[in-house]
Amino acid sequence: MSEDPLFPHLRKAWPFGCLAVGLLASGIGGIVLLGSLLGTCDPSIGCAETHILASLGWVLLIASLFAAPIWLVCGILRRLVHPSAGAFTTNLLLTFVVVLAVVLCFSPAVDLLFRIDR
Repeated sequence: MSEDPLFPHLRKAWPFGCLAVGLLASGIGGIVLLGSLLGTCDPSIGCAETHILASLGWVLLIASLFAAPIWLVCGILRRLVHPSAGAFTTNLLLTFVVVLAVVLCFSPAVDLLFRIDR
């Protein structure tokens, strides 16, 4: 195990945290937009627009909350793996971890959105 501090590795793992936020937010945001287009709403003025924006705000918050632990795990994995495996292998492993974590977190994130934003 490497004896260097975790903070430089967290800084290097930042793009993987952003990848997790982007994948989660785009997937859940697509569900929100599709649901808003296919759903029905009262014919009042501004009904759909304000609800879509509020829902997308919740999507960004939920995606950020779910991606923060993924980013932390990526930083810890980078600290453990990078000294022995090299940059390419470490980046490939972290990309796989992020995609797997996003796939596993997608359903709970959507459930949380549906519980919050009714």
